[in-house]
Amino acid sequence: MIWVTASLTVAMTGIWAWLATQFERPLKAPWVALGFALAWGALPSTLFSLAAQNALMDWATTQFGEDTALLLYSTLFTGVIEELIKGIGVVLLFIWQRDHFQGWRQGVIYGAVVGLGFALFEHIKFLLETPLEEQIGLFVRRVIIFGLSHAFYTGLIGIGLGLARSAASQALRALAILGGFVAAAVTHIINNASAALAEPTQGLSVLGVCGNYVFLAGLYAVLFIVSRRRQHAPITAKAGLS
Repeated sequence: MIWVTASLTVAMTGIWAWLATQFERPLKAPWVALGFALAWGALPSTLFSLAAQNALMDWATTQFGEDTALLLYSTLFTGVIEELIKGIGVVLLFIWQRDHFQGWRQGVIYGAVVGLGFALFEHIKFLLETPLEEQIGLFVRRVIIFGLSHAFYTGLIGIGLGLARSAASQALRALAILGGFVAAAVTHIINNASAALAEPTQGLSVLGVCGNYVFLAGLYAVLFIVSRRRQHAPITAKAGLS
């Protein structure tokens, strides 16, 4: 069963990645850059995040006790550290792909693919740790229903970097980059905190997970519509249809 769900997870990740690339048609992103984005999310991001989170967990346990440390670990530590390390990959792409990474649309693509790489590793890890009879349910929840969560978070970092490319001043560039990271970290923390508080709130906090996801999905849907209209604007203008 694990090989079936793992294969389906890889296939579904490919579908989500294809969906992210639709922000730019025809796609101009080099495949090697997209491969780097996926690999960065899947390996360096997950490994460095785990190491940093475990170190902070040990420190927080000695400072605040185990219960508080676990709450910090599952909310603040994961949200900030994971987005910071995933964001480093997006920054590297921002520098490497200067000729292509010219706006927020490219930022969505690169950021989302980094996030999907991270999610792929996480999905496989949780599937391996889950009893056989529960794997289908986990697959449906994590990979299908909420499969774009990490893509949504890290895509915000990409948007910030893309906006910074065309910003008129140094201050606006810094604000765009910082704003993208803060937005990614905050939405990630909201998701994790809502999930972590599910038991003490008798499941009510799960509404926070759903609301956060629906908000981000709506945001990206609007951005997608805007991006497609921009891409078709020159064509309609030439045809006298604007």
